[in-house]
Amino acid sequence: MNKKLVSKISLGNKKQDARYKGQEKLDLNNIERTSDGAVILNGYPFRSGIYEYYDWEVGDGFSDRIMNGFISDEEAKRLADLMVGLPLTFDHVFIDTLSHREEHGIGSVISNGEYQDDGRVKCKVLITNGDAIAKFSTQEFNQLSIGFTADIDKENAPDGADFLIKNIRLNHVALVEFGRAGAGGSLANSKVVIKEDVNMDIKELQATVAQLTLENTELKNSKTELEKLRAENDMLKKAQKSEDEIRKEAEKLANSWSDLSEKIVEMTGEKSSVPLTNSTAAMKAALQKIGHSMPDDATDVYVQAAFDFALQNGKKHAKPIDAQLSVGGSFEENVEKTFGGQ
Repeated sequence: MNKKLVSKISLGNKKQDARYKGQEKLDLNNIERTSDGAVILNGYPFRSGIYEYYDWEVGDGFSDRIMNGFISDEEAKRLADLMVGLPLTFDHVFIDTLSHREEHGIGSVISNGEYQDDGRVKCKVLITNGDAIAKFSTQEFNQLSIGFTADIDKENAPDGADFLIKNIRLNHVALVEFGRAGAGGSLANSKVVIKEDVNMDIKELQATVAQLTLENTELKNSKTELEKLRAENDMLKKAQKSEDEIRKEAEKLANSWSDLSEKIVEMTGEKSSVPLTNSTAAMKAALQKIGHSMPDDATDVYVQAAFDFALQNGKKHAKPIDAQLSVGGSFEENVEKTFGGQ
């Protein structure tokens, strides 16, 4: 007989077995940040396989007897396509209304999930709440966990499990101290690429320039992208950067612009008429061409998320994006303003 299962909390006594040790460490010097101080990170909020629950969580008793629930690979892959737009909360809080989301939300999931070979599902999250940023920065809370309702099926449980968890209905993703998925659910830096056998964080140059900006008013007074690049180049030399390192950093910028140009051509069939040095404006113009008008007060992250969605799903299949990524207005108003009439 099927029963409802609500996974609202981390394992009751936050049991620290081997699965919760050796969490992946964040490189705090290379975190991707938005202009308004929010952070963008990769996370692994759930995986396929066995999950431990107390019997009282499942409605099967009132003791602390451990029961094993099982999420299949097929169910995990299905859920991966439903991640984007979920609210991010501090610890588990079920979100039932818009006001509830505004009260308890600390950010949102800004990408769909990617099913990994090891069964984990990876997604990108935006954390906007300062207290939450402080929590994960000190490694105190650096794991993710999904909040959901589901059906449990004891009759079709696989070997080693007491019940099958199926028909999962996602409600939120929580930032927690210990998640049921274990240390594999830890937060990690948002984007790393492999090029010429060297591991490089795409935001490394941005972080270096940001630090130098605070120390040098010359860059603050730069008015154009060209002036900024020249100032960055001068300061990097003053910081005794080698010529080869400068070349690599410039190459990363060029590759980023080239990649954006290819995506705009793929989306619109035309090259961008806006200089790619202003990537947000170029993405806005591309979205306008296919019927997605961006609000004037849309943040860079909001525009990037809308651009990625349109690129992946086509203009006829765009989904509403969390209103927290925009400035002002209710969730419904921002959705209507951005995607109305499509």
